[in-house]
Parts: sequence; structure tokens; C-alpha cells
Amino acid sequence: MALNIDQGPLSSATEISSAWLKGFSSALYASDPDAFARTFVSDGWFRDSLTFSWNNRALNGRAKIASYLADTLPFTHVSNIRVSNDPHLAPAYHVVPHETVEFGFTYETALAWGKGYARLIRADFGQWLALTASMIVFDLK
Repeated sequence: MALNIDQGPLSSATEISSAWLKGFSSALYASDPDAFARTFVSDGWFRDSLTFSWNNRALNGRAKIASYLADTLPFTHVSNIRVSNDPHLAPAYHVVPHETVEFGFTYETALAWGKGYARLIRADFGQWLALTASMIVFDLK
């Protein structure tokens, strides 16, 4: 899901991260691997540690991300996705070497609780998309 936030540095990192996380969450809730992949830049990286399979995977590019999730996403039931309340993972805006917003988030599945981290960049047409995002299970229910 593309996000057009035209205010640049005037938009807060919290607003940008919340808007991106809304599209990311919508794709997960809808079990739509293509929509999930579109929350990344075309050559973005997604790292999954135990969330969608009991393996660790690093995937580069939208096609690989969507393909990986096609079989697992409908059965994972990711829910309760929100920006992390950990002050060390609070949304932060940086301009060097290019505009980025970084932040942590939390989520859960039917079996586990997880944490994630995303680094967003301003892509074509002012869209904020993930350059990298990771999800890791940190505890079983």
C-alpha cells in the first residue's frame, strides 16, 4: 500500500510510521501477500524469524516476499499490530544519507508474541515504503 505523505520533515516520524503500519497491518489482516509486498520498495528486504514458518528467512524484492507469504500468510493470523511503546524503538526521523523513518512494532499470532522493526524511505512520488522490515517471535503463548 503506497503512502503519500507530502509534508516531508514536517510530518512527524510517528505519523509516517503509523500510516505505513496501517497499510502493512491491513495486508496482514487481509492475508494478501501482494499487498504486503507493496509496502516495500521494489528491492526491499523482509526478514522473518519464526513468525510465518519455523525458520529464519531473509527475502529480497517484492516477488520473493509475496511468494514466501503466499502459502503461510493465510494460516498465521497476525493481529494486534501496533507501534512499540519501548522508548528505544520509538519512531525516529533521519535525513542522512537520505530521508528515513525507523521504528519498532509489536504483534501477535495465535501461537506467539512478536516484535518487528522497519526502516522506511521516501520512495518515488513521495511514498514512504519499507527498505527493510523484520518480524521475530520472542515468546510463545
